[in-house]
Amino acid sequence: KFCAMYANLCSRIAIAFKFEQVAEDGTKYPITFRSVILNKCQGLFSDRKAVKPVPADLADLEQRQEWELRENKLRQHLLGLVKFVAELANQSVLSMNIVPQILDTLWAAQLGYEDLELFTIVLSTSGKQLPSAKLFVQKCRDWIKEFTEREVQDSEGIRIRYLMQNVADLADTNWVHRQASSAAQGPKTIGEIREDIAKREKMLENELKNMK
Repeated sequence: KFCAMYANLCSRIAIAFKFEQVAEDGTKYPITFRSVILNKCQGLFSDRKAVKPVPADLADLEQRQEWELRENKLRQHLLGLVKFVAELANQSVLSMNIVPQILDTLWAAQLGYEDLELFTIVLSTSGKQLPSAKLFVQKCRDWIKEFTEREVQDSEGIRIRYLMQNVADLADTNWVHRQASSAAQGPKTIGEIREDIAKREKMLENELKNMK
């Protein structure tokens, strides 16, 4: 919810303050805030890890809850990170040229569906300002078509299909988010987004039942 606000703050810091780094020999040399935050975000993104499901043989209820809490925090961290980076690009703190690189990396799906979810967040956040957005939206449409034609559709894939469809729908409306006209409501939180996803998952479950 606050990614855009923090990105705006970073934009102001980049303009208003000068930074310097001290070498081992004591020499000071100037560095830009953009390079500092880019290196930090790049390191976090490169080190991202897949969320691990609770082991089937972990019987203790408290340990299972702790595991789920830890992995959920990791998931929220990843979602927040990529959205923040996209907002930094929107604010020109980072170059918009970095966004296609991130999208290509996520589309390779090194972490499976999790990377595809991150892909949809980055594209929905920066799509309006991204010159090559149409190419990535087409990837979403192609993925939806390919997934829909599968004989077996797993629940996680169904969830990603809805996220991809949301991106395609957003592109069709010139990247105008729902409720964007109501400034008082503000942007949706990650929790609110996930609630919407849960509702769509339920609709899909009913859809699949009807297909059987």
